[in-house]
Amino acid sequence: MLVFVGHAGALSVLTLQTYVLRDDPPNCGGYITNVAVSADGRSAFAWADASYQLKDCSAASGLQVYDVPSETLVPTLPASPIIDMAMAPEAQDLAFLTQKGMSAIYPFDTKGLALGDPLAIPAKGGAEQRQPLKLAAPGNASRVFALISDGGYRCNMAK
Repeated sequence: MLVFVGHAGALSVLTLQTYVLRDDPPNCGGYITNVAVSADGRSAFAWADASYQLKDCSAASGLQVYDVPSETLVPTLPASPIIDMAMAPEAQDLAFLTQKGMSAIYPFDTKGLALGDPLAIPAKGGAEQRQPLKLAAPGNASRVFALISDGGYRCNMAK
């Protein structure tokens, strides 16, 4: 059993069997605000939420993928300003991402580390640009739920 903690520049891994931090945490290239773990527990995904403005520190760019068995970190999607990622508990190879400035949710292949075709968020109520902020993917990922901002401090939920 492991615990992943994102912080300034690194991703710390705590082994719960011995309550010891692993030596030499991987360098993420900047501050991490979020971590998600794959359904099989073999990968951890870390990123800096692009909707936050961090003061006095630089954010990690893109998505950092930590492979648990090999203890290696692979920078992925380096130019993607990721806001949130949702892992479905029963879907082995599928997650969903949202990116700053994009009115879409992206399926993400967690094994191949590739984005799928975007799921567009349609315009509504006069708002052309609708930003997905938080995602949830229950069960087998046959659905994804999103909290969406229309830019006017109103939020909607889409599925």
